Amino acid sequence: KLGIDKELDGEIMIAALSDEEATDPDGTDYGIGYLLDEKLINPTFAIVPDIGGNMKEIDVGEKGRAVYKITAFGKQAHGSTPERGINAVFMMAKMVCEIEKLKFDYHVHPVLGHPSLNLGEIHGGAAPNIVPGTCIIYIDIRTVPGMTKESVVRKIQNCADAVPNGKFTIETQAWSEPHAIDPDNVLVHLIQQNALGVLGFEPKAFGMGGGTFAKELNLSGVTAVGWGPGDDEAFHISNEYISIDQLIDFTLMICLVAVDLLD
Repeated sequence: KLGIDKELDGEIMIAALSDEEATDPDGTDYGIGYLLDEKLINPTFAIVPDIGGNMKEIDVGEKGRAVYKITAFGKQAHGSTPERGINAVFMMAKMVCEIEKLKFDYHVHPVLGHPSLNLGEIHGGAAPNIVPGTCIIYIDIRTVPGMTKESVVRKIQNCADAVPNGKFTIETQAWSEPHAIDPDNVLVHLIQQNALGVLGFEPKAFGMGGGTFAKELNLSGVTAVGWGPGDDEAFHISNEYISIDQLIDFTLMICLVAVDLLD
């Protein structure tokens, strides 16, 4: 009715994709990555409302994520004669001590800071009276720009090599690149200006260790940020929620930013 659509130089698209955190039965994830790979979308800017923060933070960078499965191989034997076996759990315990001391080669990133490492799972042994023949751990590493898959694996291999008579395999279960955009860009500025004028505060640019689909967009050359309503402490709990007032405010913000970008 206002005729705004006739004054805009471009197109606004809303993508609500069911497969963002799941894989279809045919093995394909029909999410943002699929749309980009198939060239079904080619945006200039994007806002991914997936970080919470009550609209007070703008995600301009995300660490990469690497997951490794490390297996120690010993020799199974009866628990009453441990000298006949090689205890894979003891072997892995030495490996864990090396991993705990691991230092990565990297430069501190101005937005993302330092990498991190978490040992999240450990599995080994069949029964108290059996010398375990294998022990498995899973580690989660969050990387910063400049760190490579090869350099990270080499560091883990150095830990394995430091264990006397150790026998390990290291398998890469997942790898995604870190990304960051310069917070001094038009999309961030327009979000900040409109929020300050309407909501009374200026959202701050920051980087995070978790991941959103802004990563896939940014790595494809799209200027994308994470920004949205809601409290991240209410995400992935049994009763997820967003206040109606925030949802209405965010809808207005998206409209204002889009009109400014396309005017």
